Parts: sequence; structure tokens; C-alpha cells
Amino acid sequence: MIKVRWSELLQEVTEFWVEALGYEAAAFAPLAEANAAAEPWPMLGMLYSRVTSIYGGANEIQRNIIARRALGL
Repeated sequence: MIKVRWSELLQEVTEFWVEALGYEAAAFAPLAEANAAAEPWPMLGMLYSRVTSIYGGANEIQRNIIARRALGL
């Protein structure tokens, strides 16, 4: 249940982050800059957050497992 909720929450937060920054979210910083590694790019974070609902079992499959085991459905 935690994995499902975490992946959904992470996607919502990173999507809000990108929406709040608007065009600046897609700004590119060269990797040679010292602070480029320290500051994650918002768009990159949002795109990587999508995989959290897939690895470890898709959220739909996890919900089916939860329904069978925890709720006895």
C-alpha cells in the first residue's frame, strides 16, 4: 500500500513542481557546471517519477494484490 501511495504522491508533487515553474522547468544547465549535479532539473524529476508506478509491479497489479490479500476480495 505504501508503494502505491508513494508513487502517486511523487508524481503529483513533481507535476506540481513543473507547473509552478512553467517554462523555467525545462531550462537546461550544462553538466560542466558545478551546481548542475546538486540541483535536479524539475522536468527530469517529473519524467523519472513516472517509472515509480511501474517498477515493483504496476500500481493496478498492486491494487489487485491488496484487494485479494488485505480485503479478501
